[in-house]
Amino acid sequence: MDAPKSICVLADSHAAALRRGWSLIEEEFPGTALTFFAGTSGEWNSLRLDDGKLAPTSPILQEHFARSARKPAIADDYDAYLVCSIGLAISFALKQWLQQDRQDWPLHRAAVARHIRNTNCAHALALLRKITAKPVLLMAAPFQPQDYCLFSPSLDDETTTRIRTEFFEECEALAARNRATFFRQPKRTWAPNGVTTQMQFASLSLPDGRDDRRHCNPRYGALVLRRVLESGFGGD
Repeated sequence: MDAPKSICVLADSHAAALRRGWSLIEEEFPGTALTFFAGTSGEWNSLRLDDGKLAPTSPILQEHFARSARKPAIADDYDAYLVCSIGLAISFALKQWLQQDRQDWPLHRAAVARHIRNTNCAHALALLRKITAKPVLLMAAPFQPQDYCLFSPSLDDETTTRIRTEFFEECEALAARNRATFFRQPKRTWAPNGVTTQMQFASLSLPDGRDDRRHCNPRYGALVLRRVLESGFGGD
């Protein structure tokens, strides 16, 4: 299946890995163009429908759009849309399990489902469907690099497998409600515990010398985008 030719990417700080990864593989997809609308995750709740486009009311997100996409609003003139992260991350599910008063799977799943329904990602997806019927692909944030995850070391394999499975299922439910396709993080990037990312895909240090404990590198972005584009948005 051929890749869409013009793709609008809606994302938060995890857009950096995708944008830099795209520069590594762009020549493999001649004629395909990606436009990145990237901004702080917490500001995406300011996105509003405005004259057939999606525009932020937050001055911060307005500035981020101007810097990343050089456009003030998201229009309906792209062939496809890719929504990445914007608060959709497995870290909530891991933390929720450890902070529950008792180990109760139905209670945990209900909390995860409620959280996912109320993410800014869900808000952006719902608004996107008000302006376009074009294909939409949904991706959660990459799992946190293994050495930096505080929640996973105390969990056994059975627990991490169930947390990951139920998180993916709730992401797929969110996608289905919005006529989108959920793309799972490629298994070849998972660390052995299945809920973190291999350190070879971890981002480099921040400008001030501190470790970047949350993000992935351009190699990860290139691998994911190649898989996405080769699928023609047919899913993972």
